[in-house]
Amino acid sequence: MEGYCTPAHRGVPVAPAAGPMLPDNCFINLKGWSSNVPLVAEVYRDRFGNKSLLGGGYFIDWHGRGIVVDPGINFVDNFHRLGGHITRVDIVVVTHGHIDHAHDLGTILDLQREYNKLVGEGKIAGRPLNIIYLLDRDTYLRGQDQLLAHIPTDFQRELIANDRYDEHRILEGFGLRIKPFPTAHDERAMPNSVGLVMEFFPPGDPAAAPFTIGISSDTGLTDGVLGALGDCDAVVAHFNKTNAHDLLGTDPDRRHRHHLGYMGVRELFRSTRAGLCIAAEWSGEHGDIRFQVSELLKLELGRPDKAIIPAEIGLTFSIPGMRISCQACQGTVDPVDVTVARPQRPFGRIMYYCPACLGGTPHR
Repeated sequence: MEGYCTPAHRGVPVAPAAGPMLPDNCFINLKGWSSNVPLVAEVYRDRFGNKSLLGGGYFIDWHGRGIVVDPGINFVDNFHRLGGHITRVDIVVVTHGHIDHAHDLGTILDLQREYNKLVGEGKIAGRPLNIIYLLDRDTYLRGQDQLLAHIPTDFQRELIANDRYDEHRILEGFGLRIKPFPTAHDERAMPNSVGLVMEFFPPGDPAAAPFTIGISSDTGLTDGVLGALGDCDAVVAHFNKTNAHDLLGTDPDRRHRHHLGYMGVRELFRSTRAGLCIAAEWSGEHGDIRFQVSELLKLELGRPDKAIIPAEIGLTFSIPGMRISCQACQGTVDPVDVTVARPQRPFGRIMYYCPACLGGTPHR
């Protein structure tokens, strides 16, 4: 737990610990399994290959700015294991308030508060953290008392309460535009849930052609979702729940679900121009089907120029090059050339290798 600064770990050093370093200008998947799967797996281990399953979220570095997206269960743990620290976080984005998207939001707020307190007391060197929180309206309204207690400025308070946060020009100074779009997920409890289109451009040059990452978040398949993600360079689609009819392609209600499932992900990957298509946030109620479903998607779409990759914690690609990090040599490889190694047993770890580490052509 070295490097944490929550109240429960006040005796632990809070300065960033020496160890693995997060790479620059990259997208890192820190999301394992969806919803309450990590909690259920702890109770019913035999259903999940006797494995402890983790949730999480996403972390993006862009020119030294750190963006956290949907910090769900285990996000902070996963982030720390890969070399992250609260001082690397500049922006937190939450698309909706379910446990697998917002569970660790409170932990990040506590880390910020504790870090700033220790800086103010002169116990550690550094500047106070001024993290920007961009939250969907439902999450904000449910947690505004806690949020406003941590966030000092009127600007920040107005920012997180405004569902048009893509219009706030402060992000352009970071070389970033974030454009939320409506999703169809939990209309009764969370009617304001969103997906994201994130545009990255050189800081100080907002007129430059951006590199775009689209994140579906949790949603059924709608024309709005397809339209929002159609022109992205990379797309992260949340697969989530499925059933036999969905996997066989015979489910007539594929546009009326709360999740994309197989048919929704297939249609999204087919319609988008994205060269990198990542299938993320899997649900384990039908076993570990991540590798098999991703291979089936490749076969059905028949697009060798389009990389379709199942997401595992630690999957990293560069921005804007979209080169995948090899987990053996730490080199990078074009996404269409990466080898995705299936888990050695169900609910095990998926690995990503370059051709050189498998005896092929060296990576560039």
